[in-house]
Amino acid sequence: MFPNGTIKYFAYPRASRRVLDKEIVHIEKDRVADFYQNVIWLYRPWTEIIECKVCDGCSYELTITYKDNRKKKMHGDLGGGTVDKTVTDFLYTIPEIKIKLEREYDD
Repeated sequence: MFPNGTIKYFAYPRASRRVLDKEIVHIEKDRVADFYQNVIWLYRPWTEIIECKVCDGCSYELTITYKDNRKKKMHGDLGGGTVDKTVTDFLYTIPEIKIKLEREYDD
């Protein structure tokens, strides 16, 4: 997800680097900014982030780049946990991405 509203979705077969499916979607910049704020809010010092690791092949990498160029990288499995739920819930609000995720879940 990029600040300009572009969302790039890639599907890879297992550990391969070859892309099987690719989708580029554009949404409103404000929606992406709100999502960023929700994720950053999760990292306030008093929050307990629940992590859940699963091996279902649905994972993500989230890089937060702050205005001062600091970066925070998160990896997740979309299988549960606080950050995973926040990412998944947001992606399911985008019809094109929701279709992709539901199709992968059915497979």
